[in-house]
Amino acid sequence: MSARPPDLSTANTFVQRQWLPIAGWLSIAGFFASVAIAYGAAAGSSAGWVSAAAGLVLTPVVARLMSQRIVVAGGKQPHLRAGAAVIPLAALGDVRVLDAVALKTLRSDDAAAQGFWAAPGWCAQAVVCAVSDDTDPHMFWVIGSNRAPALADAINRYRRGGQPHGTMSA
Repeated sequence: MSARPPDLSTANTFVQRQWLPIAGWLSIAGFFASVAIAYGAAAGSSAGWVSAAAGLVLTPVVARLMSQRIVVAGGKQPHLRAGAAVIPLAALGDVRVLDAVALKTLRSDDAAAQGFWAAPGWCAQAVVCAVSDDTDPHMFWVIGSNRAPALADAINRYRRGGQPHGTMSA
């Protein structure tokens, strides 16, 4: 029995998770360590060790919950997904890549409140997509990515009706 090749017209052309940096992981672990120390001091060493074990289990769970998944998908209804939010690629206009300085400037701009933000503070790069749909309450979407040029390329390729050259994931 031969395996069928994947249908790239419905494949995700860009998949990425916005993971916390090491400092974020250490902050979460530090919080759980302080809780374990407090329980150990208040209720005894057994409670402290149980709390520490729970913290070891919960640290990656909390880190995963704090990270969003970014997906550009094709098929009959090409769309961009950032966490739980979805927008059809046909509703997007111009797409630009923002470096750290441009992203910081946009964050401090008065117009920042008019956009949909999926760019956590730890993302150094982002893609800003103008929204051409008049019914959408946002003027633009800002999507954080450590591979912003590849994300912009995937969005632009599908917006122009092109087909993907393959799949990417991280």
